[in-house]
Amino acid sequence: MKNYFLQSHDFLNAFYASTVDYVYHLHSSIEVVYCINGSGSAFLDGKEYTLKENEAFVVFPNQLHKYEGFKNGKFIIFIVPRNEMPYLSEITGDYKPLNPVISDGGKEILGLLSLLIDSYRICSEKSLRLYLELILSRIIEKSGKTDKEKNSEVITKILNFCQENYTQDISLEDISEKFNLSKGYLSHIFSDKLKINFRSYINDLRISAAKALIEQNKLNFTEISIKTGFSTTRTFNRAFLKSEGITPMQYKKSAGRH
Repeated sequence: MKNYFLQSHDFLNAFYASTVDYVYHLHSSIEVVYCINGSGSAFLDGKEYTLKENEAFVVFPNQLHKYEGFKNGKFIIFIVPRNEMPYLSEITGDYKPLNPVISDGGKEILGLLSLLIDSYRICSEKSLRLYLELILSRIIEKSGKTDKEKNSEVITKILNFCQENYTQDISLEDISEKFNLSKGYLSHIFSDKLKINFRSYINDLRISAAKALIEQNKLNFTEISIKTGFSTTRTFNRAFLKSEGITPMQYKKSAGRH
């Protein structure tokens, strides 16, 4: 899973991860994170949920979500485009999970997800689709569903604009002019839905992109700061330390990029 907005996915993206740490984003796919061991906080439409061992977190298409604190554990991340499977489009519709956290005492979902991943490279697409329908049907049955909010389309457009322009010196005024919305309403969206102010959110996008560039180990910190929209390397270092609790150099070393 990439930590970018409104991305397109292949037929299926399923893999193991030791860390799940993504800023608020949304996309048109169904997403499931299963915690094999470890724990962390998942946020859905501004509400925080704690995910523990043998629990899954399900996100329907076009729901705001992010993850924090999922480190040094073992997780399965599972993403499938709704439009690739008409059946999923039919059962998710314009709904959201009533309870996005699924406790799986019998480890049913874990077993199915593990089987899917183990079979990922050897099964036919038809078999994979059958696995997906079974898994997602059981997940949706366990989570329940309720109507989505009506302003999700507006939020989607705003966040997409932020994703496309975060490397520029954008402001609430720019978004207000772009979508003909008041600054007060825009501030409310960020504070109410994302629980963060606009400037901090843009910095989160920049830091997220910077982390990916650091891990690629192709650019120096000055180049990374410019590429991700920071005015100076000093500003980049300060924002990175505030966000991650460590400096960019410390992050580089922890990622094994010496």
